[in-house]
Amino acid sequence: MFKKTTTKRPLRSELSEKWYLVDAAGKTLGRLASKIAGVLMGKDQATFDPAVLNSINVVVINAEAIK
Repeated sequence: MFKKTTTKRPLRSELSEKWYLVDAAGKTLGRLASKIAGVLMGKDQATFDPAVLNSINVVVINAEAIK
């Protein structure tokens, strides 16, 4: 009567390591921090799953020039 549906979770082997380079010059600290936090959690990816750790790295340059 009812069809069983399941959601496929991404496996660690299916996720690739990603690096992001962020230039902080002239940016507002709070807004930049919230965007970086979303990227680190993986919320900008179609395979987002809160139970799976992603291999995402963020490098911030020009942090001394932040507002």
